[in-house]
Amino acid sequence: QLLAGISQYNPGMMDEFGLNRSASSFHYLSQGQCPTIEDVDDRAEFMVVTSAMRTIGFTDSEMNSMFQILAAILHLGDIQFEGETLGRVRNREALEFAAFLLGVDGSYLEMSLNHKSIQSGSARGTQFNVPQNAFQAGGIRDALAKTLYSRVFDFIVVKINSSMVYSGKTNVIGVLDIYGFEIFDRNSFEQFCINYVNERLQQIFIDLTVRGEQKEYHDEGLKWKDISFFDNKVVCELIEAKAPPGIFRVLDDTCKTAHALDSNTVDSKFLERLIRQFTDNQYIEFPSGTGAGATQFTIKHYAGDVTYDIDEFCFKNNDNLYISLVQCMQTSSVSFIVSLFPENLANDKSTPSTAGFKIRESANYLVKRLSACTPHYIRCIKSNDKKLPMTFNESRVEHQVKYLGLLENVKVKRSGYAYRHFTDVFVQRFGPICDTPP
Repeated sequence: QLLAGISQYNPGMMDEFGLNRSASSFHYLSQGQCPTIEDVDDRAEFMVVTSAMRTIGFTDSEMNSMFQILAAILHLGDIQFEGETLGRVRNREALEFAAFLLGVDGSYLEMSLNHKSIQSGSARGTQFNVPQNAFQAGGIRDALAKTLYSRVFDFIVVKINSSMVYSGKTNVIGVLDIYGFEIFDRNSFEQFCINYVNERLQQIFIDLTVRGEQKEYHDEGLKWKDISFFDNKVVCELIEAKAPPGIFRVLDDTCKTAHALDSNTVDSKFLERLIRQFTDNQYIEFPSGTGAGATQFTIKHYAGDVTYDIDEFCFKNNDNLYISLVQCMQTSSVSFIVSLFPENLANDKSTPSTAGFKIRESANYLVKRLSACTPHYIRCIKSNDKKLPMTFNESRVEHQVKYLGLLENVKVKRSGYAYRHFTDVFVQRFGPICDTPP
């Protein structure tokens, strides 16, 4: 949309931001090999977005700065490295253009990309710059691009929320659109994180419906025969437990203790530790004859078995936003970019967090918020995998109904009590007919 509509939004920005190129010529936009979508007018969509942003209250200065950062991200993605000991920039034009848009010195940006900054834990806090090879420098480049995009996104969310704030007392209705369970031909770290969150949300559904409903009948002293159901708490603990450590913590520990190894070696060590840790766990499986060449493990999720490929698991889990990157962005001549990096590095001695830690924290926060609400569920059943109307795949639907726990939920509702009311209202209405009025 940016490439298609920037000339209409501001003709001068196309050349100024280096966007007078096709989408397929940018590395980040060409990986999917589908830069355009049929029947989608990217230019018109971009103008709709800019109009909506003005309606929300974004200033022209803020919008221009965000588009400038998006352009910088595209040029960052074009930076290529070469070298086994130190990853030197192979195409300086992309580096210099990205540095220009970010408002930083090109040489400083290069140093921040091909060196990893480590700060000692001593009182003096000495900082060391460790050279990175071409592969590692590429990872740091991607980490900077992801962070810039993420912080712009967070800024947009804050801006929208502030424009909708209401100072008076009010009730809130929130809508949570849950991203679905993902099972692909090749599943990696991203699918692992998404499926973990789905496990947590399924656990809430079980707690508030099947388990919660039956507990209420027991608490009331009513005659009730328990209906059995699969409790996916065991799968959640397999992934997130503290003691014994779950998969996330094994992954974090592997990342912390393997600094100088290449990505494939670290991933292999991670899988070796999983095998030692979970050999007897019935909810995780490893390929038979597991040896040095093993690259996969399978988790028995509530929605089905998912096989994960360990390739780049540790690399994706690591926080590659090193001190030098933050310091580089804080020297930017673009005030908007500086505002996105408010870290006080002088007083921050904490260990960098991992992607796994962040996803666990986010899931815990989401669960806490949901538990404080009165939820109502709308379960969407996918009738077929071809996105066709009037096509009903019975086995596909039956599988979803089973793994979502809908059968057990219906059984509990059918065997339970249909009429419910608040105690005080019920007593006020029917109490007088009792032999001894309450």
